Amino acid sequence: GKNDVSAWRDIVAVAAGYNHTVSLKSDGTVLAEGSNFEKQCDVSDWNDVVSVAAGAYHTVGLKEDGTVVATGSNNVGQCNVSDWKDIVAIASGTTYIPVVAGVRSDGIVVVGDDKVDVSGWKLFDNFENLKEERKIKTEEKRLEIEKNFKRKYEKMKKDE
Repeated sequence: GKNDVSAWRDIVAVAAGYNHTVSLKSDGTVLAEGSNFEKQCDVSDWNDVVSVAAGAYHTVGLKEDGTVVATGSNNVGQCNVSDWKDIVAIASGTTYIPVVAGVRSDGIVVVGDDKVDVSGWKLFDNFENLKEERKIKTEEKRLEIEKNFKRKYEKMKKDE
């Protein structure tokens, strides 16, 4: 199909855009499949990524060092993230609201579109608690994936 992801392995997160799918591998690299009309799938050189988001025609990645990378349509500034620092979370809108948002470690929200006013927005006060919670959830997800894989592998071996 158009977004054939059947060969993807070692995936820890997935995001879906309008006509493309993006995945984060456990080694911090990113895969993308589907329409690449606006270069939204040009992620093959991304590494050290810890989170991905997809908009209608753009893709965003949060790197380990708190910087952000983006590719694809930039018609309203949604890929203007090159100067973002100290980011701990990202999100992306789709066709009608193609905004990319990030949250800094101090809880302040930043956006790629200068037409959106988020001045004064603060999501949390204690980043260390948020970071620890995220670390626990990521490890739980990894263990769940590993457990499911082992179960399927053992079933496959048993059925042989």
